[in-house]
Amino acid sequence: MLMKMQQINTIYRLAFMGLLMTLLFAACKKTEFMPAAEGEQVPYKPEATESVTEILGKNPDATIFYTAWKKSSMEEKIKEKGGNTTYTLLVPNNAAMIASGLTEAKIAQMPRADVDSLLLFYTVLGMISRDELRDNSLPVKSMLMNPGLRVPFYEGGVGSGLGQRYDPYYYKHYLAIRDEQLLINGKKTGKMKYQSARNGALYFLEQTVTKPTKTVLEALEQDGRFTMFLELQRLSDDA
Repeated sequence: MLMKMQQINTIYRLAFMGLLMTLLFAACKKTEFMPAAEGEQVPYKPEATESVTEILGKNPDATIFYTAWKKSSMEEKIKEKGGNTTYTLLVPNNAAMIASGLTEAKIAQMPRADVDSLLLFYTVLGMISRDELRDNSLPVKSMLMNPGLRVPFYEGGVGSGLGQRYDPYYYKHYLAIRDEQLLINGKKTGKMKYQSARNGALYFLEQTVTKPTKTVLEALEQDGRFTMFLELQRLSDDA
């Protein structure tokens, strides 16, 4: 009987403690002790509200590049990658374009495929933000493919058929920043001028970027200083 009474008392104590805890939590939720909110709620605004092309079209120093963009089929090519595709443009300014022989009149006479090739070289899929750049180069792949070159199969390629042993070659850029200068492929392209967009980013350049035209072997052969090295490579291949 005594043990039964002790059990009942224990149950009562537990129930009482539970009631106290409930009242404590309820007291914590009361709002009469909360300070009144001050000021108006500030709506969230994304950092970038304009698209890549909207920003490009408003830049008075990039009208030649924008003329080429409007003539090209770049919008369609990017849409083919998916509705939420982001991309980064490397945009030489007007002075740089003119220095390389490109004017609005010249672009107007170019075949659309050539304009596409020009802009694919300056376009990188994905948003490359300013914060990603360091002293050491960041390799990024442009959208321009060279059908005459190939690299070992490592990215999945343009198909998954049996027997595929290589990927198509895409031109790459190596981006870095030193002393507030943007470097592309080891060469200065002017003071860092970066602008983020809601669907990507833009880097405005004071120099054009030279597209490679030689393979490593062709560069070594035409240089003239590496004849012994090349002969050793040939002998090694023969062996």
